[in-house]
Parts: sequence; C-alpha cells; structure tokens
Amino acid sequence: MLRNENHNLTITRDPILGHVFSKIENCLHLLQSILPDLGITEVEVTPQKQLNKNLLEKNVIMDLCAKNKDGKIFDVEMQTTKQKWPGVRFRYYQSIADQDSLKPGEDLDQIRETYIIFIYPFDPFGEGKYIYEGMFLLDKDNPDSQANTKIHWISINARGYKGQITPELKEFLDYIKYGLTKDSSNFIKKIDRERLDYIRSTE
Repeated sequence: MLRNENHNLTITRDPILGHVFSKIENCLHLLQSILPDLGITEVEVTPQKQLNKNLLEKNVIMDLCAKNKDGKIFDVEMQTTKQKWPGVRFRYYQSIADQDSLKPGEDLDQIRETYIIFIYPFDPFGEGKYIYEGMFLLDKDNPDSQANTKIHWISINARGYKGQITPELKEFLDYIKYGLTKDSSNFIKKIDRERLDYIRSTE
C-alpha cells in the first residue's frame, strides 16, 4: 500500500523530475514552454545523466539532460535549497556539460550551444521575475559588450509575477506551487499520474 508521506512527494524531487521528464513528449513540452523562440521540435533525452564516472572525484548527476537536432544541449535542474553562490553552481554544471559540447578534432566555432536551466520553487534573487537570465560582458562598464559564448544560464522562479512567459510554463510553475488542482490542464494531470506511478514503483 502506498504510504501517505510518499504520496505527497512532489515533482521537485530530483528522481521524480528525472523520471517524468525522461519521456520525450514531456521533455519536449517543458523545453518548448521555457524556450518558445527556439522552435524545438524534437529532442534526445538522457535522464539523471551521470557525467563524472571517476570514482575518486566528485560525481555529478544531471536531473534532465537533452539535445535537440541542432546539437544544442539542455540541462534542467531542480534547485530546492537557497544557495550562497548560485553563479558558482552554474559554472560547475557548465564545466561538466562542456565535456559533451565539443568533439575531438572539431574547431572551437563548432562548440555546442548550452542551456543550463535551474528551476526554483522560490524566488532566488528576490526581484519577482519569472525568468532570470545571465549574460557575459567583455567590458563590465559597457552593457553592449555582451560576449557570444553560446552559454545560457537561466533561473526560473515558480513564485514569479513579473515578465512574460508561456501559458504552458505558467501552469507548470503553478503545479510546483500548488500541486494538482481542479483547473490543471491535461498535461499537468498526465505528469502527475506519472509522478504517482513512479512513487508506487519504488515501494
């Protein structure tokens, strides 16, 4: 029998997120809702990807790693605790993702574009934005000196209220906050069933 405490485990748990969005249709829906301007139509998904297999070094497991047909790399991570150094955390995940971004013998201009996406159930920077996106400047005093690094660091705030996001992303953020409700879409109902199926499978 399913224990009540397990029944209440949410999508913010890493293994649950990785399982639910390991399904291509779910992953595609999520990435399209976050990055509608990219026109993503297909992805290859590697859930809970272990990137460092050296037993003597710190291991990293990505919650959800995907690539699209253009070779762009997407790493989606759920961040449930406040971090003193979020930039350092981004940098760390970026360094691991970059291991797959350039193949031996390729030129530097062929490096893959990467998107490191952190989803927070709270506001990580306190400004009320739905989405925070970082940039790299070649001159800190010149906002027009943005560097084309092919790196995108994106923080998504489930408690946001400023800015424009897709209705699909808004409903997913509402699901993070409130769980399943009478107004939940068919997609949210689907991933909630899959969340529950995964919990049952671990009993």
